[in-house]
Amino acid sequence: MGGADSYGTNFGLRDEIKAYWSARAATFDLSPGHEIFSEEERAAWHRLVEKHLGRGEGRSALDLASGTGVISHVMDDLGYRVTGLDWAEPMLERAKAKAKHRNRSITFRMGDAENTMEPDGAYDVIINRHLVWTLVDPKAAFHEWLRVLKPGGRV
Repeated sequence: MGGADSYGTNFGLRDEIKAYWSARAATFDLSPGHEIFSEEERAAWHRLVEKHLGRGEGRSALDLASGTGVISHVMDDLGYRVTGLDWAEPMLERAKAKAKHRNRSITFRMGDAENTMEPDGAYDVIINRHLVWTLVDPKAAFHEWLRVLKPGGRV
């Protein structure tokens, strides 16, 4: 993988991953397992999150590789103060539009899940869904997540 782009500059694995997810943004929510298509499925997500992370009760949550914001909305439903982080601009555009349409106060911003640029100990909970298998340096990413997690927080 990798190589040079049409300008002769290096185009590495991270660039390929970002380009892939940027291209997928337009149809991402149409795929099974990406958007939530029924109230039964939404309730199942709520139960799963509550089982492992509890109810939000105003706690802060970081949704890494948030994509179009599906999990961010689940977390918001449960009372978390949610920040969604993604590095694919087309995904973020869709996430912001979805949150605006649903009148949600979820913050979405551009960022790299392996180097979040978030402050130390900023979040009670970190969640992600379609991310771990795409990490270039999983060990470094997990260290980063533990850095931005509050003491006693959960991933």
